[in-house]
Amino acid sequence: MTRILILLCLLPILAACSTFKGPTSVPGIKSVAVTVGQLSELRTGGKLLVVAPFTHTKGGYYLCRGEDAANFVESLAEEGLFDAQFYFDDNPELLLTDLIEMSPEQIKQQLQLDAAPDMILSGVITKRKVLYNVFSDVTMDAAFRLTFFDLLNAKKTVVEADVHENFEFVVPAIVQFLADRLPAQKMSKNSSN
Repeated sequence: MTRILILLCLLPILAACSTFKGPTSVPGIKSVAVTVGQLSELRTGGKLLVVAPFTHTKGGYYLCRGEDAANFVESLAEEGLFDAQFYFDDNPELLLTDLIEMSPEQIKQQLQLDAAPDMILSGVITKRKVLYNVFSDVTMDAAFRLTFFDLLNAKKTVVEADVHENFEFVVPAIVQFLADRLPAQKMSKNSSN
């Protein structure tokens, strides 16, 4: 009886965690955890600056420097979540430190962007393993830590995603997962603002 009471007391705490593990509605997603902030705090439909290249940990590596960030720009736009812009810098960590101290208009001028961003996305490749199968396409185990920084309210949302998917569908699977769970302020797909 005591165990049941303890479990009932812990249930609200466990339910508050933003971790989605196990089977999801999106093929390839092994787990997704929101480790800082909440997905509901992401304001979709706005201007997003994706800073490239993503950095990587010891377990992760680049296939092509900047490719992951470019794939996120494309997938986020295709899903209509953000009007995303790509910016490549040789030292993205230093650039990010500077950018979060600037106003959106200052960032637009400094980086010579088409539009002032509302948010910044940076990423870390925490795991990547390419799996070859003679009878099928190349699959990949990959994990990313994505940091969304809202320039308008200085809130940060960190999403960690672990994916096992066909090589070219790794990033689209993560974006589809986010699209299924983010507030419905999406832009119309393929719109150009």
